[in-house]
Amino acid sequence: MTVLCLALVLTGLEGLRDAGWDAAYRTDYAAARARFTELARVFPRHPAGDLALASVTWQEYLFKQRRLSSSVYSKDSKFYAGATRTKEGSEGEAVEAAVDLEFQGHLGRAMEKAQAMVDARPESVEGLYYLGAVYGVRAAYEMSAQRKFWAALKDGVRSVKLHQRVVSLDPSFVDAYLTLGTYHYAVGCIPQPFRMIAVMAGVRGGKAKGMGELELVVRKGGFNREDARAVLIALYRYEGRPGAALAELEAYSAKYPENLLLRVEMGATLAQMRRAGAAALVFEEMLRGKDQRIRDLVLMQYGEALAVEGSYLLAGERFGAVEAGSPLAGQAYVRAGQCFDLAGKRAEAVRFYRAYLGMAGSDEGRKSVEEWVRNGYR
Repeated sequence: MTVLCLALVLTGLEGLRDAGWDAAYRTDYAAARARFTELARVFPRHPAGDLALASVTWQEYLFKQRRLSSSVYSKDSKFYAGATRTKEGSEGEAVEAAVDLEFQGHLGRAMEKAQAMVDARPESVEGLYYLGAVYGVRAAYEMSAQRKFWAALKDGVRSVKLHQRVVSLDPSFVDAYLTLGTYHYAVGCIPQPFRMIAVMAGVRGGKAKGMGELELVVRKGGFNREDARAVLIALYRYEGRPGAALAELEAYSAKYPENLLLRVEMGATLAQMRRAGAAALVFEEMLRGKDQRIRDLVLMQYGEALAVEGSYLLAGERFGAVEAGSPLAGQAYVRAGQCFDLAGKRAEAVRFYRAYLGMAGSDEGRKSVEEWVRNGYR
């Protein structure tokens, strides 16, 4: 009877968790939050509900800020600018106060519940997994939302050490390799100052090892399978393997056709493969679609695809169509100016440079843009 009751409890927990993540993968964050709130209510002592609520709060914020696109974290991105020059404790940028308060509240409750599970049973694989996952989510939030790279590294190391303990106790717990694979890959390519901290903490790895572990989660994992797939797509593109990324995107998009981010990634991946016509079809279809929540991101990626092909006039027009209220507006106007300059449309280029310079918070790169106003971009 005890075993049966436990099975029913686990089935209920997993059902609510899986339903919530299914909604989140479709970018229906309201439905996901409702499922996870119910999960926290029905299982008040378990960290799963609060951890999922923290995760979806963070992911919805990234969605609104257009930071769920792999291009944000590419080799050429300015996202990591100054990371190694910033002192620990003085790094980072502000997150909306209401978002941060909600995230920290959910994560704090998840931390307390996971720690209680470990305190009660130090060898509990489930407790160790969830405690490690809490540190992992906090690390991801610190890196992607707050841009606190030192803090993210330290919390990431805590997560890795706990999940190493999980797989040492239960080698069949494949979902723990999402954390391990991500950080083993990262240790293989992060700047030396960050790498030294990881190595000193006992976290060693390499890109090949990390990708192999992530591929294992996609093949044999459970509730972390789709998250591992998303990470792999970004890494395949980062490593110059767009064909592998496209294969995963097709599988992912077939399962979650409502997820517009996957369509954007598909268009960008096709452009990376120099399949300009196929990429244009994807972006044009999205611009004609009913759901225009990420129109600005579509225009940005379409512009980049056109620029790669040397179609600077069309690229400038796509960048210039991004609305002023978009979180991508500053970047879009600079890219519009650059492309119009390359197309020989000097007046249009200057108009967009000045639009950027007139925006609040346009200090980063300001000197370069002022130079382009005077002398053009080449």
